Amino acid sequence: MDTPNISSNIAKYILLEAKQNGVTVEDYLEKIAEEPVENGNKNSHEIRRTESKVDLSKEREWLKENRHKYVGQWVVLDGDRLVGAGKDPLLFIEKAR
Repeated sequence: MDTPNISSNIAKYILLEAKQNGVTVEDYLEKIAEEPVENGNKNSHEIRRTESKVDLSKEREWLKENRHKYVGQWVVLDGDRLVGAGKDPLLFIEKAR
């Protein structure tokens, strides 16, 4: 079987989910691989719309004013407050949750 290519964002997501679930990456992948296929969809994770719209105006304003300071970095914001910035977003995503 050929090894499929996955994006670095998906790889980071898998690493984060495994860590948050307290399991190894291998165990996490085995768990999601065993999930049933629903309605012919290979990915049984459901995407749902939120009931209300999320106001991101504070985040957009912060980005407009500060993006030049963080070129090439990930930024995590809570409204107009900077939670963290750097090359590895996983550290700041956990902090933000």
